[in-house]
Amino acid sequence: MLVEGRLAQNTYRPPVGDARAEHQALALYRRLYNRAWLRQVWSALTGRTHCLLDLASVQATRTVTHHRHAKRQSVPLSQIRGSSSHSRCYDFDADFRPLNPHNQARWLRLAAARQRGVRLPPVALIKAEGIYFVKDGHHRISLARAMGEREIEAEVTVWQIAELSPC
Repeated sequence: MLVEGRLAQNTYRPPVGDARAEHQALALYRRLYNRAWLRQVWSALTGRTHCLLDLASVQATRTVTHHRHAKRQSVPLSQIRGSSSHSRCYDFDADFRPLNPHNQARWLRLAAARQRGVRLPPVALIKAEGIYFVKDGHHRISLARAMGEREIEAEVTVWQIAELSPC
């Protein structure tokens, strides 16, 4: 539930058996969500967008000539700047902070699991023109960034791109 653009304090109740991890996750989520909301306000005032890049915009101006699966690797979180899903570009800001309340439950489940020491699976990324786009794992990337990590394990597909020639 939103209250004046911010997350209401009573939207999530953690299970009693795992209260500490759940409460820590909720506090972290609220900070991120509120920062993302403030960033949206600032973006609206300045006219500068702070959105994830959309892989479809790359595909619209370029031709994918070849793609190959690279091995699993550690990828710097700072190089992940977009999404292969158009709708996810509106779910997270450019810093992968959640923008929509519908992300809360999944984000909190992953955060509580991480705080209990559960190892999360690698994310799936597409690398095009030196930029990584998320295919699967938006919430895991958001969580890793929120927890101050610098890298994340990823399965990477590399796209070879050629510019479209003018007619």
